[in-house]
Amino acid sequence: MVQYAVTRVLNTKGPEARERTWGSMRVGIIALGSTGDVLPFVGLGQALAEAGHVVTIAAHAGYEDPIRDAGLTGVELPLNPRNADSEVQARIRRGGIAALRAITKSYAPHGQAIAEKVDDVAGQCDVLLYSTLAWPSYCTAQAHGIPSFGLDLQPMWPTGAFAPVMVPFSLGLAGNRFLARQGQRMMVGAASPR
Repeated sequence: MVQYAVTRVLNTKGPEARERTWGSMRVGIIALGSTGDVLPFVGLGQALAEAGHVVTIAAHAGYEDPIRDAGLTGVELPLNPRNADSEVQARIRRGGIAALRAITKSYAPHGQAIAEKVDDVAGQCDVLLYSTLAWPSYCTAQAHGIPSFGLDLQPMWPTGAFAPVMVPFSLGLAGNRFLARQGQRMMVGAASPR
């Protein structure tokens, strides 16, 4: 599916892109987050590499082994979520606003360094794929003139049908939408320059 989508987008970028889709593409994957956020992208990267593409994954420290074991090139991003202090981990486990605040607080000091690494990866790729927490990668891809795809592993758009990510219970139609919008605002705030 991703292979088809990547090929389709590249086919819209002119004759040189059409030729490139039939050969090897340079695929950058930005996978921010913990193990459940990173390892699915390692599997995707491995499948793309087996299809003949050159894949680079940018992920936090601590994921070098699975990336290397999959035969992929890794770029280490600052911050290791596995090393979060016990207070941050407890807030994340509680879910909801407490988790969003903990994640925002953890990432904010590293935002510029992460953005620079993402920019380096994007500068060497034909297409950029990114995880939910790496959504600012869309802007980086636009700046480089390459297509990008956000590959969310969970629903991210505000809806009343179910509770937002990290909220363990439904707050009803209006409550679910409100809390999801608040979560989006916090993520945007974390990515904004300070």
